[in-house]
Amino acid sequence: MATFQYQAVGSNGDLFKGLMEAASRAHVLADLAKKNLTVVRVDRALDLKFSFDTSPRVSKKEIMYYIRQLNSMYGAGLTILDCLETLHENVSTKSLKRITHKVIQSIMSGYTLSEALAMHPRVFLPMYTSIIRTGEVSGNLGDVLKVLSQLLEHEVKTSGRTRSALRYPTILLVMLAVAFFIIVTYVFPKFVPLFSNLHVELPLATRVMIVVSHFFSTYRYGIIGATLISTVVLPVLIKNVPPLRYAWHHFKLHVPVLGDLAKKIITSRFSRMFSLMLRAGVPISDALRIVKSTLDNIYVEHMISKIEKSVQYGHGLTPAVVASPFFDPAVKKMVSVGEKGGILPEMLGKVSEYLDEEIDQMVQNLTVLIEPFLIGVIGIVVGFMMFAVLTPMWSLYQHLGSEVR
Repeated sequence: MATFQYQAVGSNGDLFKGLMEAASRAHVLADLAKKNLTVVRVDRALDLKFSFDTSPRVSKKEIMYYIRQLNSMYGAGLTILDCLETLHENVSTKSLKRITHKVIQSIMSGYTLSEALAMHPRVFLPMYTSIIRTGEVSGNLGDVLKVLSQLLEHEVKTSGRTRSALRYPTILLVMLAVAFFIIVTYVFPKFVPLFSNLHVELPLATRVMIVVSHFFSTYRYGIIGATLISTVVLPVLIKNVPPLRYAWHHFKLHVPVLGDLAKKIITSRFSRMFSLMLRAGVPISDALRIVKSTLDNIYVEHMISKIEKSVQYGHGLTPAVVASPFFDPAVKKMVSVGEKGGILPEMLGKVSEYLDEEIDQMVQNLTVLIEPFLIGVIGIVVGFMMFAVLTPMWSLYQHLGSEVR
């Protein structure tokens, strides 16, 4: 018996690592297959050259260009090894060049493309390798690479326009928060002794500002620390605590306006990905399993899992989609028409195109509305603070004027 270290991908796209004692590598592969795990790699524990993925992260845009070139060369008739060697020579990113070299070595050692790429999950996400493995198993690797290329192009385009729309409001909000903190913590307290010596009744706005300023001045280090910790710890907790992640993903879909936008983005991604997978010849149940791992929302993944189980039990796609509370009536209707007419991939593609147009319109409207809204908020905050500072001084001026007369 020997000890083997393995990496495998589950049906939901999660990466599993561990040790197993077995007579041979074949026994390990068979045991993992019984657990419905897709093997990424299996090595003797003492012979493993690298057991953890230490690859630096690569931007999604770079991965998009990488997969696009791989798809073009493979479609032109080159072998996978020839494609990768060409990419290794031409890729400009040093980290991606090193990873490509490792992928080539792994394939030459007998691993498939999906297994070799899955050794670098920080760069090639489990979702990517699951899609490629589907193509390898079905013999449609070329079609699946095209699907993945189109998906990444759509993802880069969608994320780019969303970030562009939210970048300015985010910067404005951060600057407003920092300015408010500095004023109430360090500037306004310098006026408090003056107000206490005026011997006049202070207005409500000034009294509120004094209380707020006292709180921020007293607990400023705690506030700064809590803010920094929450920006670091909270994302980690959301990522690693399933109930918290589920609650957060559910909350994001129900935030006014932004929740509707997030819902449309996820539905568009689902429809486009599902359509592309079906066009590539992937069975519906396998396509649903892969698609749900691309949605980045565990609440929606749970909904898609219910649809997947319904399809596996032979109930059909339409009843499960109609019963799901996530999808809009228009989407349900188009899926029903597509399945009945045998044109489901085409109808799903139209759903994605229709939602993309709505997303563009919503993003434009948000950009137009958010700017004046934030300017109004800034005006109210600044006006309130000026009122709190100037009103006592005006009261003092009037009091002195009456004494002089």
